[in-house]
Amino acid sequence: MMACSVFYYFDTIIDFMGWPNPQWGIFYTVHDLHRLLFLIPVFYAARAFRLRGAIVTALITMLVFLPRAIFIAPYPDALLRPIIFFISLGIMGVLIALQFDAIEDRKVKEQLIRESKEFLVSVLDSLSYPFYVLDVNDYRIKLMNQAVNKGNLSENLTCYALTHHREEPCIGPGHPCPLKEIQKTKKPVVTEHIHYDEHGSARHVEVHGYPIFDSEGSVIQMIEYCLDITERKRAEEALHESEERYRALVNLGAQTGEAVVMLQDDERGVGMHVFASEAWSHVTGYSTEELLNMSMADLIHPRDREAAVERHNRRIRGEELPGFYESNIIRKDGTEVPVEVTYAFSNYKGQRVNVGFIRDITERKQAEEKRIQLIQELQETLKEVRTLSGLLPICAWCKKLRDDEGYWKSVEQYIGERTKAKFTHGMCPECQSKFLSERNSNTKVS
Repeated sequence: MMACSVFYYFDTIIDFMGWPNPQWGIFYTVHDLHRLLFLIPVFYAARAFRLRGAIVTALITMLVFLPRAIFIAPYPDALLRPIIFFISLGIMGVLIALQFDAIEDRKVKEQLIRESKEFLVSVLDSLSYPFYVLDVNDYRIKLMNQAVNKGNLSENLTCYALTHHREEPCIGPGHPCPLKEIQKTKKPVVTEHIHYDEHGSARHVEVHGYPIFDSEGSVIQMIEYCLDITERKRAEEALHESEERYRALVNLGAQTGEAVVMLQDDERGVGMHVFASEAWSHVTGYSTEELLNMSMADLIHPRDREAAVERHNRRIRGEELPGFYESNIIRKDGTEVPVEVTYAFSNYKGQRVNVGFIRDITERKQAEEKRIQLIQELQETLKEVRTLSGLLPICAWCKKLRDDEGYWKSVEQYIGERTKAKFTHGMCPECQSKFLSERNSNTKVS
């Protein structure tokens, strides 16, 4: 700005200082050409300081023009040209400043877009599972992350060629096409497929699809990502096999009369049923639904309840206890049932659980009672037999027996006092024959 001002007033300065006139007439030419030099500081200010710099520089330029227009210029309406030039400079400065603002704004936006794109690509590449965007018209992949693009893939690669190694879209109930489903429903979709990796190995995947709409609400693209669930599938199959084996064991227990229960402490109480087999329902008389809302303590006979709860608590705390014992429960109809119980602890839903194998031993108990009764009867019989053992003094004539006190008693009295035997009187065939012959003889004589 200073150099332009000196150049603008150079002829006046020479005359004022009395210096010899320069040989170049450029210093004495029309001053409108000199004013054009002021475009340089205005443009610079517009570029460096934008709109404010252009306006301030234009005002300063006008202040530079005023002294010549007012005091030096010999022309009429000398202010007209500087004003017109000032206005022109201002407009040009403002336009240039606005243009530079637009350029800078575009650069900023381009930088933001570039950074956003780089951030998006970085985020997508950080995903360990395949993620891509598909064109709904031709199934071609428009965007993919590094989990997909592990090699030199074709730019016109389709989703079915990438994941299924086939030349046509997926079809059929076994591999429903998520893109077709989204086109039909315009809603997100989740399905399961079998995809093939770059080595040709089959993998179970869970496919998630999300629609991308245009301004008119039509689906134009689809976001798709795939989660590898191969290990989960294997775990589910292993769990299914384990459940089948467990169900077989439970059914076998039911066939052999052994019930299975799982007891766990929760907010409802101590030793709550979390599983009960049908055999246990048959033993107790309660339905499975009723048992799952009951504690084992509700079933145990009051005389056994305290000891059973104590054993349960100690086992839940991790103590090693003998798992086999007998107890008594009260059925729904109020009858008492003796049971034989074997317990072992395990884990269920992240918490310790008591697993019980229970057998109804009513028939065995009844058999034991009969056996005990029979033994007692045998012992009594043996005792009585021992009482009649040894030498018994008997009269050779009347057949009476002498007891320990010296009294003579009939055989019926003696044995009746020492045993529970009772006598009934009859006549043996020999005596009967003798009696009849004697009676007939007496009848003839008379």
